[in-house]
Amino acid sequence: MKRKKIIGIAASSFATMMIVSSLNLIAHADDTMTDVTSSLVTNNQQIYGTGQTASTNPLGTITYPTLTNITANYAPDGKITRRTTVIQTTYNGTFGIGSKYRLKSAQTAVFTTSTVQAASGSSLITSGTPSSISLTDVTTKHSLTSSINTQNWYLGIYSQITTRSSYDRVAVAKIPTPVQYPLKPTIDDDPIKDNATTITGKGTFAGDTISSDASDATTKVGSDLTYTLDVGSSLKGKSSVEVTETGTTNDEPGTASASIKPAVDLKISSTNPDIQLAPDDVTELDSKTDAEIVSWLVKAAGVTAIDQTTNTSDDITFTSDKSDLATIIDELADDDTVTVPIYAVKDGVKSDPVDVVISKTAGSVSFSTVSGTMAFKTIAVPTTETLVPTTSNWDVAIKDTRKVGSAWSVYATASKMTSSSHDLAGDVVYVDGSDKQVMTNSSVLIGSGSRQTGSNTETVTSDWSNTKGIFLEAQPSVYAGSYQGKVNWTLQDTAAK
Repeated sequence: MKRKKIIGIAASSFATMMIVSSLNLIAHADDTMTDVTSSLVTNNQQIYGTGQTASTNPLGTITYPTLTNITANYAPDGKITRRTTVIQTTYNGTFGIGSKYRLKSAQTAVFTTSTVQAASGSSLITSGTPSSISLTDVTTKHSLTSSINTQNWYLGIYSQITTRSSYDRVAVAKIPTPVQYPLKPTIDDDPIKDNATTITGKGTFAGDTISSDASDATTKVGSDLTYTLDVGSSLKGKSSVEVTETGTTNDEPGTASASIKPAVDLKISSTNPDIQLAPDDVTELDSKTDAEIVSWLVKAAGVTAIDQTTNTSDDITFTSDKSDLATIIDELADDDTVTVPIYAVKDGVKSDPVDVVISKTAGSVSFSTVSGTMAFKTIAVPTTETLVPTTSNWDVAIKDTRKVGSAWSVYATASKMTSSSHDLAGDVVYVDGSDKQVMTNSSVLIGSGSRQTGSNTETVTSDWSNTKGIFLEAQPSVYAGSYQGKVNWTLQDTAAK
């Protein structure tokens, strides 16, 4: 079985390479050796030396070995770059010269047409001064003394024959013009919140410059390859941001991008954006601050909001850009409207508004309770005129949302009481102490008053008793029987006449 022959490098060269490699590892972690064989012209068989060119050959007929594998550091996409500092070669086959010449020394090397850049390892000659050398998996790592930033670099054999003191450079492969190293910055967060004042990430090489399309600010990549770019408030209103890393002439500037999302995404809505204010509401709001009125409106209008980034309403408050609300509402004419925009606010972010439309009404007065079917007590046919009470209490009440002091009056009219065969000998009457008024087919004032402070209801029948209220007045001439009739109630929003 063939044994791979590794040509080592001198101790002093090894120490130097380790120092350089250590610095590169701090600056950039791309010391991985990458196969670049396919990118080289491996049949570029030429010779260079003192007084020689590709067309003059002082070595006779040359047998060229084969480069079976070539790897390099800083070689993304399998291409040697201007950042490449180490090239490793593997040779197989035979290196030979004309039979009249003898080799004194031979090493694998990296060189240009004019100078050797790296000749590494022990001599390929194991003994004597042969005219040919057999190579089996001869692998050598070459540390370059300068950047490959020009054309006409070669891989081959650096040799010396016994009859000359000068050295020849026998090219086996040509290195193509190296490309700039593609810088590849990264951004830590994607998406970035629009309230972020810095962008953080990693660069490719320490000392490179980081900039962005969000602001004119720049920063440097640190020794740990991280960067922090201060962009202030420039991310507001943007949907994306791009950072650019710029290095030396050996490098191709690189970019990275990230989307930007709102740090807070508020959604506001209202279930009842149209609010009618009664006089009591106006009175209540008259003494409140703008903030208190906004809170009142939020509750009345069913205003809610959520932060769609967290799907919660935590830490959300409400505000309006309309001020002096108490005065505006107080001076609003009846049935006029005013629009108050309400905003949700969180962490300094304000939502779109929901418009709450306020109208002021004069209020109203209406019956809240009216007794339904009422029955008078059953009595024997009287021998004298008799007042008959009901079997239960009358219950008549009103609701008044008008301003305090507004007058009201309640009237009632009764129909004639009838049975299946007779009209009642008597009438439905309203009695108040010694005063008695016939209600049959006649409108009678039952009660009156005005809206009181602190209450919007009034029970008209609250003080009725056995001497006050609606009674049936029966005459001695009444026929026995079951009689029916109706009482019609009327509520007026004026004082009694």
